[in-house]
Amino acid sequence: MVDHKYKRLKNKGQIITMDLFLALIIFMFIVIAYFSFIILYEQRLDNEVESNDMKTIGYDVTEFLCSYNTYWQNDTQKQPCLAYNYLNISQSKLDNFLNMNESQIKQAFNIKRFDFYFEIPYKNGTILFSKGTKQSSSDLQGKLAVSITRNVLLNETALLLNFVLYEK
Repeated sequence: MVDHKYKRLKNKGQIITMDLFLALIIFMFIVIAYFSFIILYEQRLDNEVESNDMKTIGYDVTEFLCSYNTYWQNDTQKQPCLAYNYLNISQSKLDNFLNMNESQIKQAFNIKRFDFYFEIPYKNGTILFSKGTKQSSSDLQGKLAVSITRNVLLNETALLLNFVLYEK
């Protein structure tokens, strides 16, 4: 009798140990899945915040370039405007802007952490004016990039002004 009772206790002990081990494995799987989900969600949220920040900065720079102030003075530097009237680009202001180097433009618009490309193409696709580093689609693969396009007038000709802001 003692052997039979001992066997049942031994089997119950094995079952309890096996149940505990299985519950522990399931719990660890749930914890790992939960933290993986949280990490992925945080990464998506960070990318969304960065994308929204780039959109805002790109829109602000493009809007400012198309504005008609001579210069806007902030705390430390002047920011160039290209228009003599809203969306009417002045050739002399455009020439002054194109004569600036990329680091001066980045400093003026506080976009040092990004690269940019500015262009005004003609209707047939040829580039009339450009500034910055143009990247192909394959070069921008996996990087955040924002492109803002505005209709402008230059010498009474309707053109598009494109401003692309992308991660370094």
